[in-house]
Amino acid sequence: AFQTGRMNSFNSDVSNKVFSFDDSIGFVGGLQPGTVTLAHALKKYSASTGGQEYTTSYAGKWGIGGTAWTNTPMGVGYDSFLGYWGDSIESCDGLLPQSTVPGTDGAMMRAVPGYWKQDMSAVPNPLCDQLTTVDDQTLSVFEKVVACSTTPLKPSQIMDRDLLDHTTNLIRGHDYSSGPLYHMHATQILHLPFQYPEEYDANNTWYGDVDKPEADNEMLRLKTTNVIKFMDDIFGEIMQSIKDAGQWDNTIVFFSSDNGGAIYSNSANNNWPLRGAKFSTFEGGWRVPQFLSGGWIDQHGRPNRDNIVVNDWAPTLLGMAGGDRPLLLGNETGPLATHSKLPSTSWTKL
Repeated sequence: AFQTGRMNSFNSDVSNKVFSFDDSIGFVGGLQPGTVTLAHALKKYSASTGGQEYTTSYAGKWGIGGTAWTNTPMGVGYDSFLGYWGDSIESCDGLLPQSTVPGTDGAMMRAVPGYWKQDMSAVPNPLCDQLTTVDDQTLSVFEKVVACSTTPLKPSQIMDRDLLDHTTNLIRGHDYSSGPLYHMHATQILHLPFQYPEEYDANNTWYGDVDKPEADNEMLRLKTTNVIKFMDDIFGEIMQSIKDAGQWDNTIVFFSSDNGGAIYSNSANNNWPLRGAKFSTFEGGWRVPQFLSGGWIDQHGRPNRDNIVVNDWAPTLLGMAGGDRPLLLGNETGPLATHSKLPSTSWTKL
């Protein structure tokens, strides 16, 4: 919904999971190939005005596709990507399907596992020669380009640190004279498993004069606060990188959680005074912290007490950039609207 400004359409014939794939009915799980995203719309806006084209990039949890090349980030308007397709991932090796949502048995990560880099300018992956021998009816030319630009990686450090370095280097290194940058950063934390640098377990002063006790595996609530502090530091470094690039006054920052806290047996969340939690339709499941920041907001923003849902953000941010809502309507045509006849298991070929 955030990516497109619309609710995902449900297919009555299959479960609407991002790892579902049934070519007999033309269905791939998650975002349907050809759906217009905010990344698409920003590029179309700059093209329609004759202005400098947006560079679009993504880092972290994708979570809305991966069973077709055309619903990976590069398939729906992003120039580059570093992250993973599923709901959560083991942060050290990027592969093990463990500590996912209880009850799923790691199904999502078994179907679309791994830590991936997508970059059109990157060296083609080692199996590109094999992919290019597949006929164009089975795998379109565009899909082959995306496939050849998709490379499996192993994180060089704990994944959220790896993603942070990628994002801050990208922001500092972008050539803003050549065009604006749209970047989305989605952390692995606070998703399970809780993996973070050891220094956050140290007994030190935490937020003001509050002494923080040492954490252990039984202290889930304390580990949750450690993860929140780590996440806070991540976004603090990203904000600093924008300022280091001299772009703070020309930047809109949007921050949001994706859902209310989960109340699994191996978590320590509490959404009180809201009722319910993740996977529920009560407010505890979908009422989340969101805010806008950045120098552009300081100059042009105004107080607004309207209710807003996640679907509103894509057209709102597009409008702030100067575009119009119709740019998000309809579907892409041509190669972006197709998908291969190879199921999600084809990922194992990489």
